[in-house]
Amino acid sequence: MLILLNEINISAAQFRKLVTLYSIGSTIIVVPAAITADAHQDAWIASLFGVASGIGLVLLFTSLGKMFPTLTLMEMNEKILGKLFGKIVSAVFVLSNLFITSQVLYYVGNFLQGIEVVIAILWFITLFFKLCIYFYATLLGFANVFHIKDYTLFSFPVAFIMITLSLIVYPSVSYQKDWDTKTWIPYSLLVGILYPLFLLIAGFIQNKKRRSSNG
Repeated sequence: MLILLNEINISAAQFRKLVTLYSIGSTIIVVPAAITADAHQDAWIASLFGVASGIGLVLLFTSLGKMFPTLTLMEMNEKILGKLFGKIVSAVFVLSNLFITSQVLYYVGNFLQGIEVVIAILWFITLFFKLCIYFYATLLGFANVFHIKDYTLFSFPVAFIMITLSLIVYPSVSYQKDWDTKTWIPYSLLVGILYPLFLLIAGFIQNKKRRSSNG
C-alpha cells in the first residue's frame, strides 16, 4: 500500500463541499438540457430518479469502502481480481479518468464563452474543482498502478496529455452531443454501477470464504 495515500485526510465537511462543487461543475450545463430533450414534461420525474440513484451509488461505494477501509480502489482491484487482471482494470480505469479530465477541460474552454460574467465565474469555480479532482485522481491512479509513492512525478506528462486531448476529444459540437447521449450513459452505468457492484459482491464472497477457512 502506498503510505502517501494514507497521509491525506479530509473532514466530512470538506468532503461534502468537494462533492457539491464536483456535482455542479459541467453537470449543471449538460444534464438539464439532456433530460428535457428526452423526457420533455416528465423531466422532473427523471430528475428525482437521478437523485435517488445518486443516493444508491453513495451507499454502494460506502459499503465497498467499509469492506476494505485501508485500501484504495486500485488496491481493491488487485486484491479482489488478482494482481495481473486487477492491474489491467486499474490501468483502464485511470486512462478513462484521464479522458474524462480532458472532457471537463474542453467544457471549461467551450461553455464559458459568450455568457454573463457572474455566471461564468461561478461555473469556472465549480468546473475548476471538478477538473482538479479528476486530475488528482488520475495522478494517484497512475501512482498506484506503477507502485510509485511520489505521484507528482506524473504531473507534467498527465497535464500535457490532458491539454492535448481536450483539443481533440470532441471534433465537433454534434459529435459531443452524440457522445453524451449514446456513449456516456452506458459507460456511466458500467463504471458507476456494475463495476463497483461486482467488486462488492466478489469482495463479500472472498471475505466469507476467508472467514470460513479460518474458522
